[in-house]
Amino acid sequence: MNSEKQKLSVLIITLNEEHHIKSLLEDIDFADEIIVVDSYSTDKTVPIVESFKNVKLIQNPFIDYTSQRNFALEQAENSWVLFIDADERLTPELKSEIVTAINAEKVASAYFVYRIFMFKERQLNFSGWQTDKIFRLFNKSKCRYNEERTVHEKLIVNRTNLYFKK
Repeated sequence: MNSEKQKLSVLIITLNEEHHIKSLLEDIDFADEIIVVDSYSTDKTVPIVESFKNVKLIQNPFIDYTSQRNFALEQAENSWVLFIDADERLTPELKSEIVTAINAEKVASAYFVYRIFMFKERQLNFSGWQTDKIFRLFNKSKCRYNEERTVHEKLIVNRTNLYFKK
């Protein structure tokens, strides 16, 4: 492992996310690079994103989720990528764990992140989703979204050493 600090790109794909995007962009200030790939929003998403000088906004027509995610990956300058949705938030503990994980001596190609689902400001506990996990953090040189799946996109990981992050 290189002793140089690993940099993190946070990628967000959006369409009409004016109600969520500002608080998300404020929340991910620990990232080295933030890229929003917007599908030509018609609400106030674009002006909100443009108000953040450290955020790169790219408009790209939406074809399907897989294409949009792979397009966003191509824009990232850093090897380490965190994909996040506009309505998601990271705990301070998870932010710290992400930085620690990508700078560890032994790193995985990709990390699962457990999600907590909320409904009307309350955590869902008995929906069957309480153990849901998804690849959100990965080294883009070792992963790509499966282009055969346009919905419920699936990340293809080139290595088997996967770690779970809560």
